Amino acid sequence: MVALPTQLFSNTTLPVHIWILNRNSESKSNILMIDAYNLGKMRESTIRELEIPDINLIASTYHSWKTNDNYENKLGFCKSVTIEEVKSKNCILSPNRYVEKPKKKRVISFKDQLEENLLFTRENSEKIVQTH
Repeated sequence: MVALPTQLFSNTTLPVHIWILNRNSESKSNILMIDAYNLGKMRESTIRELEIPDINLIASTYHSWKTNDNYENKLGFCKSVTIEEVKSKNCILSPNRYVEKPKKKRVISFKDQLEENLLFTRENSEKIVQTH
């Protein structure tokens, strides 16, 4: 299952999911989930385009998983999941449910950022009051 980004097609802004089915597959107990929502570049304000490196990344990931050749799960991009994992999530086949996103690290703590914003707001509100 490959989840592609939004705006790849001019007639819809919805993301596209590609299902790759193989009835003769030996790996019937695992499903490859690729979350490619963040790939591609905006060509226009309404059209996104996958570039050759993006397509190669998706294809090489699929082929290394299928052939079991140096495949490994990549944080924020892909994960091989079992049928049991899919069942535990009510059989929802959306890759973003399985591919773990990297945690964002704050440069400034939330508390410090809040205090800074409050100080800025107080200073500006006092300036506004003084000018009127």
